[in-house]
Amino acid sequence: MKSLTSVIKPILLMTAIIAIILIANALRPIGYIDGADIDPKLTEQNSPSDWTSIENMRIFGFLGNLISVVPLDLSNRGLIIYDVANTNSMDPVFDDGSTIIAMSPESEEELVAGDIIAFDVGEPYPILHRIHSIGEDEEGWFCITKGDNIGHADNVKIRFDEINAVVIGVFY
Repeated sequence: MKSLTSVIKPILLMTAIIAIILIANALRPIGYIDGADIDPKLTEQNSPSDWTSIENMRIFGFLGNLISVVPLDLSNRGLIIYDVANTNSMDPVFDDGSTIIAMSPESEEELVAGDIIAFDVGEPYPILHRIHSIGEDEEGWFCITKGDNIGHADNVKIRFDEINAVVIGVFY
């Protein structure tokens, strides 16, 4: 005979999943359902790629009977935490006092225009800027970066070995 716990856990898990779906749907921006009311003057911008997958998420516990706590299991990817300096180059995405969660990319093939990376180019601290474009020259793969709050791209080619991490989350 099954124990009461083995019967209740799957029911609680399904309840938590349904609650998350309902909450996510309730929080969708009004007016943007199915793209019907998107302003045609707005242009598509490069967004960060999806660095976390459902396979990396683990149910950790429950808050009451409805919402599950789902931490990311990224222990095999070199989780890195940065405190942001007050440069204003990435306003409004993050600013002084924000805490950045990042992870080490395994290859340049993982990176896309739109990803925010931390890289070293001779400064006393890593630079955090968005990949603006990706190219290849006689030295191999490179990317050009740009701060979101800066009117022009950075004037240096960033090589993969100069990249410390890619941003996967921001705490404000």
